[in-house]
Amino acid sequence: MPLIDIPSRIVSPNADLAIWQVDEDEDVLLDLCQRCGVDTETILNTKLAKRRIELLAEHLLLHALNGCVSPISHTPTGAPYIADSTLNISINHTRSYVAMAISRRCIGIDNEHSSDKLLRVRQTFHNEAEARHIEADNVALNIAAWTAKEALYKAVLTPGINLSHHIPIDAQAIAGNGKWVSTVCGKRFDVSTHIAADYAISLAIENTIQ
Repeated sequence: MPLIDIPSRIVSPNADLAIWQVDEDEDVLLDLCQRCGVDTETILNTKLAKRRIELLAEHLLLHALNGCVSPISHTPTGAPYIADSTLNISINHTRSYVAMAISRRCIGIDNEHSSDKLLRVRQTFHNEAEARHIEADNVALNIAAWTAKEALYKAVLTPGINLSHHIPIDAQAIAGNGKWVSTVCGKRFDVSTHIAADYAISLAIENTIQ
């Protein structure tokens, strides 16, 4: 399972990160999980093959990061958590890629492949100031902004918040060095965003410095 190099811009000393392009089929992933000692019974009861592959890949990536074989479960809102662990975990799937971040702090990770489809709904996640600073036809910057907001949404874990009204981003930083601090629901988060040739990825991690 060759892992993709983490862009240096989003590396954090307070988190373990990994990105994996999953090319293996379900049987190979299942065999790898069982060799690692992952309990696959619940995974195999999942009806959709695509979701089974995602779950198998998640557990393998967690094991690769810190040797953990505990089940990854989900809250009623869909947020992942590691059973019998105090670590926080964030997971994202896009096409054949799975990205994961684990930390003792609140954390969120999101990556998205480049596509102009997101431009059609940009008004649903930008506030007025962001919309002015990020060009409407700039696919890379709009996707980067989306991943930043999604990473923050996952990190803050507050139901009912709105991407455009409650989750501010630094549009100039996204186009520049890709690092800034954002305050969401009274919590401060260090945010970093990386734009690659065919995708963007963002990490949000709680800033515990008062």
